[in-house]
Amino acid sequence: MRRLFVPNRDRLVKVIRDHLRENDLGDEFYKLCLRELDKIDLKEFTELDARRIIKHFLDMWGQIPQATRRVDWERLAEVIRRNANRLVMFKNMDLGDVGDEEFERYVGEVKECYSKIRGVMGPTSTAKTLHIIAPRFLPLWDRCIRKAYEVPDSPKGYIKFMRKIREYWLNNESINRILRELERKTGLSRIRLIDIYNWRILSKQP
Repeated sequence: MRRLFVPNRDRLVKVIRDHLRENDLGDEFYKLCLRELDKIDLKEFTELDARRIIKHFLDMWGQIPQATRRVDWERLAEVIRRNANRLVMFKNMDLGDVGDEEFERYVGEVKECYSKIRGVMGPTSTAKTLHIIAPRFLPLWDRCIRKAYEVPDSPKGYIKFMRKIREYWLNNESINRILRELERKTGLSRIRLIDIYNWRILSKQP
């Protein structure tokens, strides 16, 4: 199994710039989804909201139509409503800014949210849904990324992945400094920028 190594500054900047040049419309759609979610009180999240924003986001971002057709969108909306307080709290957090002790205090609640949404959809869609609700705190993954980071698709695996993102990227002072610069320039969170690099590199691996 290949191990993913964090890049140097030039490599990271090049990968992000190449992505933004080639996928600017995709990232504008991503930002649109974030803005639309910002307008909604998650305690009143509806099936229409789920279909209008989350379904289109998943369809646009690589989920096969058969996968989203199997989702019970009313059930997903209910899960989001029931976990609204937790999700709003995560929405106001940044994975790169919380300390280790603070992060560990929220592990159980992250696992609970992941588990509940995972009961409605697959592991990749679950992470993407969590991410667009809390884009600075909850990271994205897919099968290739899980394989590279050597984590399972379970709630415990998602926490392990978050810890590795913190260890490899956000607690790396030189890399974190670059990510902050790119965050200011692009309007994309550090979590999203890390995902861009992971996806661009891992999608090209056999």
